[in-house]
Amino acid sequence: MEFLTNTISEDKSDILVAEINNSIAGFLLIQELSTPPYSCIVQHNYAYIMDIIVGGQYQSKGIGSALLQEAKKWAEERKLDHLELSVLAENIGAFALYERHGFKEASRTMRLEINN
Repeated sequence: MEFLTNTISEDKSDILVAEINNSIAGFLLIQELSTPPYSCIVQHNYAYIMDIIVGGQYQSKGIGSALLQEAKKWAEERKLDHLELSVLAENIGAFALYERHGFKEASRTMRLEINN
């Protein structure tokens, strides 16, 4: 609860909500971030999508797309450089949604399991 309260009250974060017939169909958590001030990194101010959730009965109805469009507006209003998010490799549906909205893979995280 504290996390949600802080997200709503902070100037650099928001919860975008999609409603259908007075019911929450989905939501998106977004925050404004900056790259660390290291000389080897180009400084960027960007919007990071922490999470996007669409209820099961509302999936494939354009809710995720509408939330992403609002996130883009949110970032543009703040004159941020880009939108960024993380997606699990096996989440093929989400990956396809993000690609349809112009997201491109920018990095990969690799893992080696040690305790099998």
